[in-house]
Amino acid sequence: MEKNAILFFCIYFFACSSKINIEPDSNYVVPAEKNYRKYFKSNYNNLDPLEGIWTEYVVGTLYDDGKVIERKEIPKRARWIIIKNGSSYKILNQYGEQNKYVASFKRGKIKNYYTFDCLIIKTKDRINVEAQLIDDTTIEMSYNAPRGIFEESYKEFMLVDLPESEQNNLELYWQFNWLKTFPIELD
Repeated sequence: MEKNAILFFCIYFFACSSKINIEPDSNYVVPAEKNYRKYFKSNYNNLDPLEGIWTEYVVGTLYDDGKVIERKEIPKRARWIIIKNGSSYKILNQYGEQNKYVASFKRGKIKNYYTFDCLIIKTKDRINVEAQLIDDTTIEMSYNAPRGIFEESYKEFMLVDLPESEQNNLELYWQFNWLKTFPIELD
């Protein structure tokens, strides 16, 4: 009886294990993003160009006393949902939340220029920089990472903890491109 149970388990395991897909589905869209897609689709004619779903690409350059010591491109680092909220544009993560930050864009004085304002909740760092909307499909902005963000980003960037002895002379400069993925106008 015990041999039959073991035999059954082995057959079942090997028959089913080859069908298990451990790779994440790159086409998977989380429920919150699906709901915002429906909203953007049904309100397409009334949307501002900034509203939509965006994918973040970033280039980080690490400097030591002004000398480049590392440069890293990080494609598809994050997905953002931008939705108009009064006179500003609220920035949500792909789950429709602002749980690690409070961020928004505000229209600037020059057409297609915006002020990006972001408070990182954990570190209390604030980022306030100019962003440019290009051809309604790309947002560009860049800034030096504030100290708290720098310390968190350093490990992601260099794959090691930041040694205290090196903190004073290091600077991390981020260049962001957000590419609009939905809704996009088809010619």
